[in-house]
Amino acid sequence: MKVTRRIDETTLNLLLHEGLLEKSGVEQAEARARDLGESPSEAAVNLGLVSEKDVAKTLCRQLSLPYLDATRYFIKREVFEILPIRMCETYHLVPLDIIGDILIVAISEALPWRALEEIETTSGMKLRLYVSTLSSVALATRSLKEQMQSNKQA
Repeated sequence: MKVTRRIDETTLNLLLHEGLLEKSGVEQAEARARDLGESPSEAAVNLGLVSEKDVAKTLCRQLSLPYLDATRYFIKREVFEILPIRMCETYHLVPLDIIGDILIVAISEALPWRALEEIETTSGMKLRLYVSTLSSVALATRSLKEQMQSNKQA
């Protein structure tokens, strides 16, 4: 797993460190996330406090991870079957590719070590993380869900 620092920080705290959110904005976003079931950074974006690009750039900078547009990937069946769709939705991530024993994953939220360990245990693979925007990960996850449903019907 190639994550060098601050992985246990929340996305909102990373935005606060970058000076893109004030403490009051963090509190507003946390309250909205709790009330509406959104992710914290999704709440901050929907409140107009930051943009999706701000979130992605902050994650790249603060976690020392590269950016990748998750919607530009064709995800092979063996890749999208490796993680439960519920896990992808919970952690705001999408598996993109497998290279040897490495699972390439796009994230749109900072993940705690516990989540990363759960993903590695579930997949049985090492992780290589990339950052993508909230909407790109959501769109790719929705596409995976549709593919899985159409495969069940076939």
